[in-house]
Amino acid sequence: VENKPGAEAIIGSFFTDNIFCHYSQLEIINLRRSGLTNKHCKYLSGALIINSIKTLRLDCNKISCDGVKHIGTALATNSSLEELDLSANRVGDAGIVALAM
Repeated sequence: VENKPGAEAIIGSFFTDNIFCHYSQLEIINLRRSGLTNKHCKYLSGALIINSIKTLRLDCNKISCDGVKHIGTALATNSSLEELDLSANRVGDAGIVALAM
């Protein structure tokens, strides 16, 4: 979903319905320019725990250190992720540290 009017509402409903948890065979999730925030990362972290996602593209969103902490926590139990793109977000040094832990 590209960043168009209503896209944030659509993405928000995907996350609140936790739709990613219903598709355990997902390998690629591309949410580039989807208006994602830290709140969305909390829901996405659940999908990272139960799915065998190999590629996760979250570039060009509104994710900061707090959102990255949710992703980092999920990555502690996820052994399948090979590619994570968080470019053009507001991750900062603390977010990088949270991912590395």
